[in-house]
Amino acid sequence: VGSEMCIRDRRESLDFEALVKRIRDLGLHATHRAYLHGRSGVAYFFPLLIARKNNNGVVEPYAVVQFLFDDKPIGEDPVLSLLTKSQDIGIQKVILAVTPELSSVAERIAKHFGLHVVKAENLNALLEALLASLKDIVLEEKE
Repeated sequence: VGSEMCIRDRRESLDFEALVKRIRDLGLHATHRAYLHGRSGVAYFFPLLIARKNNNGVVEPYAVVQFLFDDKPIGEDPVLSLLTKSQDIGIQKVILAVTPELSSVAERIAKHFGLHVVKAENLNALLEALLASLKDIVLEEKE
């Protein structure tokens, strides 16, 4: 819960407009403040939605990005919540951008379930790491 509160406090300091532009420069589609409906009928909020063209040329949701900030390592509850949401919406990739880091238990859970975890000590470094991770994912998918 503490981690979710911190995101609200820092959201204004994230320049999502610039981030979306840089993601689009990678050849992806990005939407800030996206709601996706799960198979359960529940709508989930994600700060960032990444979409791309499928093999038929149709743009479809591809990845969601959740940001979590705290002064100490982030525990497993937000990770489990994100896993539940991602299972319900059936998204291909889930990226968790955290600062400063996940707890060891949260890290093991994220790794086990295939979440892409991006972490850094500060916000600017986190955004650069996120962009690098997205670039790697794009290149990996093209191979």
